[in-house]
Amino acid sequence: MIINSLDIEGFRSMKNVHWAPNNLNLIIGPNGAGKSNLLRFLELMTISAQAHLGKHIQSLGGMEPLVWDGQAKRIGCKLKMFDEKKIIAL
Repeated sequence: MIINSLDIEGFRSMKNVHWAPNNLNLIIGPNGAGKSNLLRFLELMTISAQAHLGKHIQSLGGMEPLVWDGQAKRIGCKLKMFDEKKIIAL
């Protein structure tokens, strides 16, 4: 499966981000722009799909370090993935 688009809201330094990757992607930018947090979010989605989300969040110190500016009420995401036969939206 291939990520078609990803919208992230309220995760770490990413208040509201839209990403539409291509086949090959370079993630560049200044320090504090959110490059590592994009990768951390993808890791979080992988861990969630493996049913280990609760333990992983506990190991990070709970939800407070994960939410934008330590103040967001929730973390939201919209993920569209492309399978050779269909588009899957989560």
